[in-house]
Amino acid sequence: MRMSLKSRRKFGFCDESIKEPTDAKLLDQWVVVNCTLVQWIRTMSDDSVLTSVPYVEEVAVLWKELEERFAVVDGTSIHSLKYDLGNCKQLKDMSVIDYYGKLKTLWDALAIYEPPFACKCGRCLCDISTKAVQRQDNEKLHQFFMGLDHSLYGTLHNQQFQLDPLPSLNRGYHGACPSSRTAAFR
Repeated sequence: MRMSLKSRRKFGFCDESIKEPTDAKLLDQWVVVNCTLVQWIRTMSDDSVLTSVPYVEEVAVLWKELEERFAVVDGTSIHSLKYDLGNCKQLKDMSVIDYYGKLKTLWDALAIYEPPFACKCGRCLCDISTKAVQRQDNEKLHQFFMGLDHSLYGTLHNQQFQLDPLPSLNRGYHGACPSSRTAAFR
């Protein structure tokens, strides 16, 4: 939701960086956008979530309520995701595409709690951001191949990990699932 709102330049209503104007003409527009955002968030939210959220007419109040309840980062959530990642395996009747999708969902959920390190000073010459992303990609490549059916992909696994530098996650996936070359562009 945050990304969608930011892409439309509307997240400022949620974090209150776009304040309610005092000018009557601008206030009318602000009210329309605010109400539209409240309705959009309520429509996009799961019914089980909505039953526990009070009805409010200000999107900032609604956002704060949802954020306080659901954006709680705790070690248990991170541990649970890492446990699921460690135990994620390609089952006998599971395609590589389905297995990768399952992993991708877990990686995306974990990235919310553990974003990659990044230099914030703007003067960093060591390129830590690129190195952090590369390390994370290598970790995902290892996780991907650890869960693949070794009887089918053992040779490919050995070939991929003999390369220096290691191939990207996308290259490893491409090697395991050659049908993905054309499937994405149909």
